[in-house]
Amino acid sequence: MISRDILLKKPSILFVEDDSQYATSVMSYFSDYSCYLSTSISSALTLLKNHSIDLALVDIQLGSGSPTGKDLIPFLQKSGIPTVILSGSDDNLTINECYDLGCFEFIKKGEEGFAIPYLITKYLRSVSPTKQEDFFNFQYATINQQQKSNIIKSFSAILTGIPISIFGETGTGKSHLARALHLLSGRSGEFHEINCANLSPLLAESELFGHEKGSFTGAHSRKTGLFLKANKGTIFLDEIASLDIETQAKLLKAIEEKEFYPVGATKPEKSDFQIISASNISIEALVEDGKFRSDLYFRINGVKIDLLPLRERKEDILPLVSKLLKPRILAFSDKAKDAIINHNWLGNIRELQFFLQNLTAISVGRVEEITVLKLLQESTKLKVSDHQQKDIYDIAVQEGLDHATAKVEGQVFKRAIDDFNGSMPKIIDSLKISKRKYYALLNDHPVGGSN
Repeated sequence: MISRDILLKKPSILFVEDDSQYATSVMSYFSDYSCYLSTSISSALTLLKNHSIDLALVDIQLGSGSPTGKDLIPFLQKSGIPTVILSGSDDNLTINECYDLGCFEFIKKGEEGFAIPYLITKYLRSVSPTKQEDFFNFQYATINQQQKSNIIKSFSAILTGIPISIFGETGTGKSHLARALHLLSGRSGEFHEINCANLSPLLAESELFGHEKGSFTGAHSRKTGLFLKANKGTIFLDEIASLDIETQAKLLKAIEEKEFYPVGATKPEKSDFQIISASNISIEALVEDGKFRSDLYFRINGVKIDLLPLRERKEDILPLVSKLLKPRILAFSDKAKDAIINHNWLGNIRELQFFLQNLTAISVGRVEEITVLKLLQESTKLKVSDHQQKDIYDIAVQEGLDHATAKVEGQVFKRAIDDFNGSMPKIIDSLKISKRKYYALLNDHPVGGSN
């Protein structure tokens, strides 16, 4: 909850102005933010001690006495708070003096309507260094600088509604990152996600855009689609490369116009949504092969985040172990730590989570190397790892289901030959196949040593 509060906290504005009518007029521009009004320097200093301020707007002339708004600028500069001076005068001497004292912007009163949208975009729709660290400490844990840089470039996009695409291997945390970015955006609506790989063309259209009652067989009632549910919020399309070409065309129109037709509807629905998509295969390659629309690719690829596999950011592994173990605390011997760090983690964070679940089930207190190695060895003997399954799925998408099926058959056949030392009767009996199938497999996947 602490991290959520930090990320969702509204930016705070300090407005130092003694003209209440003018103050009310200017503060109306900042209705979506937390505003504090002060009519004097002394009250402003009190507010600064008790509140975290993200932007200060200061009238240069506060009544006829002293001090003036200029006297507050050095204190604000020292506190790291961007300061905007408001003045009825725009003579060069005053402007230069304020900039020399450390103000960020100088605005002449009467020009607020033009200046304030610029100020909001520049100073409030941004993520401060403190909030960035909070994000990486609490939301998407990493100390890898390359990984941080890859993600930080998306912060301005999530705050301004630019589409974001995430690329990374299975288990690198694409869904987790998308949800964290939604929290960071401060959007008032909900976060909705869907795995496009599980959708047939008709189901995809119904799930994304909704449908009317009776619009197709089985449509017994009206259904609200995810795009409408995500109004004022975020929709996350995982494995977007799996969508068929026809659905891609409708998705492109929905993204561009923020408008779409539910299946069977005669009137369009409107929705203000932020879109985040993800893939673990190269969409660029699919575009070249004509399997993914180039216009949709460019539309969703406003800002692209490349998530590194865990094996390429080993410095993150032990911090992730501590984070994922909470509230439990285990002590690891140095050799146990080395074994964890040096494992290849083909399933990335998901595999690490599974490993830690098994570890906590059998470990109390101190964990030794032998325990770690035993668990890691056992995990590699499981049927087919998530990583291998995803590799097979990628092959099916890129080269066809027949090719992927043949690859699986080849892997199983070669494993059987190894297990039964090439004995044809044992292989046939174990795999429950005919001799004809055996020889077909042997022809397609020749292996030396078979009888």
